[in-house]
Amino acid sequence: MKKLLTVGLAAALVMLFSFDASAQMSVNKGLKGGLNFASFSLDPEPEGASTSSQTGVAGGLFIELDLLGPLDIQVEGLFSQKGSKFKSDAGGESTTKLTYLEVPVLAKISIPLAPTMSYNVHAGPALGFKLSESFDPEVNSDQDFFKSSDLGAVVGLGLKFNALVSFVTIDARYTLGLSNVSDSDTGEAKNRSLTLLVGLGF
Repeated sequence: MKKLLTVGLAAALVMLFSFDASAQMSVNKGLKGGLNFASFSLDPEPEGASTSSQTGVAGGLFIELDLLGPLDIQVEGLFSQKGSKFKSDAGGESTTKLTYLEVPVLAKISIPLAPTMSYNVHAGPALGFKLSESFDPEVNSDQDFFKSSDLGAVVGLGLKFNALVSFVTIDARYTLGLSNVSDSDTGEAKNRSLTLLVGLGF
């Protein structure tokens, strides 16, 4: 089922990315990439241990639909690495890395700063489909410790620079995990991530 969802989602993104603009609607497409600074929010908090952020990559495709005036809708398909680092009071350290196909659907309000530059605020939901999970040091188990999907809420700021037939974007966003991604009965884990992205559109 997870493979079917992933394939279907990828096909939908390809269709969106190849969408041609109608007479009434402007459509922008492009690529973006950057870094995630991710960690877990745990409930209950582990005794004798603490969590900290671990750095992963993020990147993929986006399509932006100009709707009314300053309001746009942006849909993205991102390869996104999340997870967390753990450190015990005794000095031991470990890292959990979760890799997702993440699909944010964002409402954007843009405000011009200059003829070729604008900034925006954006927010919306993000649905993630887990592609893999890994641990350092490695865990010898065939069991999945984390659920196959994740739901988050995104809020962020961005800049857009127009340059002839293309444009460059810079985004900083925070994604608050809304769902428990842990498959354990002993507690909950929710993703948290600060993401910095640079995009090239056309």
